[in-house]
Amino acid sequence: MNDRSERLTAAADYFNRSFLPLFAKRDDITAETIIAATARMAGTTLFRSVTPPAQSLKPQIVLSEEAGVKGPKLTNLMLETLKPLGHALSEQDLKGQNASTEASQLDLRETRQLLDLTVLAHCEATELSLEDAAYALAISTALFIHDCRAMLDVRKAAAIAVFGFVEGCKAAPAGAAKISTHLALVPDAELALS
Repeated sequence: MNDRSERLTAAADYFNRSFLPLFAKRDDITAETIIAATARMAGTTLFRSVTPPAQSLKPQIVLSEEAGVKGPKLTNLMLETLKPLGHALSEQDLKGQNASTEASQLDLRETRQLLDLTVLAHCEATELSLEDAAYALAISTALFIHDCRAMLDVRKAAAIAVFGFVEGCKAAPAGAAKISTHLALVPDAELALS
């Protein structure tokens, strides 16, 4: 294992340990919520890593070529993390799972309100780049999928995670991104992700 891998694994462990007490504040938290929230934060953090910060931007769908290129790395890293845990899945295994983040008890905005400070504070304290934090959160998502396997089928959980990655990668956090030449806005009427 190289230094970067060790750093990502350590950050993933930190996020899991830090998120659990936050999730525990909610009664009867579901596996779907834990997985969707962690995956959404991976996507959100990746989005932030590829877009310059701005003072104010209403939450909306923003398509970024760079996020589109780097976003699939979240899924690949999650699948690679699951393999040594005994869950050899491919993207084909995730198709047909009828999964989305709709079963989550938190929507994207609530997820960010709950977890944002933990992620950003850890990045600042450890000088972890936002991109590396996103990758660590993809690892964290895989660890939660493994830990929740008795409550939720691993294939379905991984499919939920993919939806969470996409949601986070496409929706600008308020005040966290700036529209630049490589971004295209999608009107609020088209906020539904498909």
